Amino acid sequence: MKRGQDYAFDTYNNMKQKFTYLLFLLTFSTLLGFGNLAVAALTVTATGTNGTCASDASITATVSGNTGLVNYQLLQGATVIRNYQPSNVFSNLPAGSYIVKVQDATTTATAQSSTVTLTTTYVAMVVTVANGSVGCTTAKGSVVATVTKGKAPYSYSISPDPNSLGTQSSNTFSNLPIGSYTISITDACGTTVTAGASVGLGTSATVSTITPRYQFGLNAAPVVWGNGGNNVCSSGGYITIGGNWGYLGNGSANLSTFDANHFYWRYEYPSGSGNVYGAGGVLNGSKMPCTTVTVKLPATATYPFANGDLIIYDDCNNEYKLSGIIKRDFGPSTNAVNGTYDCTSGGAIRTYINPASFTCNLDYR
Repeated sequence: MKRGQDYAFDTYNNMKQKFTYLLFLLTFSTLLGFGNLAVAALTVTATGTNGTCASDASITATVSGNTGLVNYQLLQGATVIRNYQPSNVFSNLPAGSYIVKVQDATTTATAQSSTVTLTTTYVAMVVTVANGSVGCTTAKGSVVATVTKGKAPYSYSISPDPNSLGTQSSNTFSNLPIGSYTISITDACGTTVTAGASVGLGTSATVSTITPRYQFGLNAAPVVWGNGGNNVCSSGGYITIGGNWGYLGNGSANLSTFDANHFYWRYEYPSGSGNVYGAGGVLNGSKMPCTTVTVKLPATATYPFANGDLIIYDDCNNEYKLSGIIKRDFGPSTNAVNGTYDCTSGGAIRTYINPASFTCNLDYR
């Protein structure tokens, strides 16, 4: 039989053990409760920044209630767009609606944000191309690409690239031979679009089919003395394409606008002399487009004047000579402005074709 002192000691130890056990249970339950509170308190909010390019919007997530590191996932509905990552920022996003999901790395608890909708001001580029036309087979042309929308500035390249230009800021490509091309345009967002381009032959005419047309009763390329607008002989001599420029075999048609700007002329005076005159009646002067129908004779020319030749050129420096087509007066059969046949009366001389040799052909040849 235990003595009273021993009994009291055993009772104390039993009570201590039970108290310790109860304290352990209480502590564990408390910790477990706090853990549950931590999971329940994990929250995430997401803030979007709209874009100015097709894919440059972004979302930034902010987390609270986490016990440690957090990983971030991006969703569209139930579809994972970006898998878990340590960064709270999702960049380079197109327009759309997104949800951010987070996971606490310590407790594995998760939370989701409300839906964030992103927009963009970007509109896809629209490209139009002005193709090139040339006046002869070996001439070089240009193409121009015009861009709207997208985001400036733009850079341009062309393929094939016969001039080895590479990428350029200009939207014009020059010195291109006849052929087909692809132009690539990249905008400030890094978006690239392509468009087809071409340089083609813009005419079926050649230097040998370009000719002065007759004006009825008037020589195709008469010399007019005193045609400076005042019909006074002292103003010098002029060559006038009487019936405008046209096509051999089609005397009723003037040159097209394209041909008038891609075929040129000068004249040799006197005929066969080798003295070739261009714009302004200047020896070896520049070629004149066939939009020009009147040009001065050289200052050395005097009345009575000689015959001359017309020389037709194209963009490829081909040439064709119309010999003797610049005509001097025919003496008594010549009609005259102001009723005079020479410059002695201070009037003017306009040369008409000799009626005896007039035909009904409307072109010279």
